[in-house]
Amino acid sequence: MQSAPAGGVKLYPISVIDTNHLWVILNLNFPLLVDSRMKNALLLLLLGLTVAACSKSTDPTPDAVWHVPGIYIMSYIEADSAGIVLYKYTLPYTVSSSTLSGTLTARRDSANAVFLTQTIKLTGQSDQTGIIGEISLRANGSVFDMYLNSQKIGTADGKTISIDDQQTDATTGIKYRDILTAAK
Repeated sequence: MQSAPAGGVKLYPISVIDTNHLWVILNLNFPLLVDSRMKNALLLLLLGLTVAACSKSTDPTPDAVWHVPGIYIMSYIEADSAGIVLYKYTLPYTVSSSTLSGTLTARRDSANAVFLTQTIKLTGQSDQTGIIGEISLRANGSVFDMYLNSQKIGTADGKTISIDDQQTDATTGIKYRDILTAAK
């Protein structure tokens, strides 16, 4: 240990540092820290930085594509043209030995988009897969609104996808509507 300088503060060599006492570290050969007011100011600054670094922060919401992608089992499909129902089924739909069922697959494309395909299955027939397309996902509270191009076609929450797509034929003015519900 060295003798005390003019200010009366002892200086400790590094080999004597007790890491449990921050004041020892502050006294190590730092001539500007000899003044106790300077030490107190530095301690308050370090304490403030420590509190700020350890304070609870809200984690950012994960991207939509970490919630939505997956394979969904279709539970309902409906299509109509000009207000006339073409078909409406609660799936799986069984008649005699034939069962109609389907899946909806959402594949991650980017941080805010999935690529959707639907597969319709009928006992004894080849599966029919159709492309819905790249769907943009936009957060809306606890769900994500789904957009095909600039038209909202449905919602997704990571457990269910609900699509209600309505289009009007520009030539004939006939309105077409497809409704689909699926769950993981």
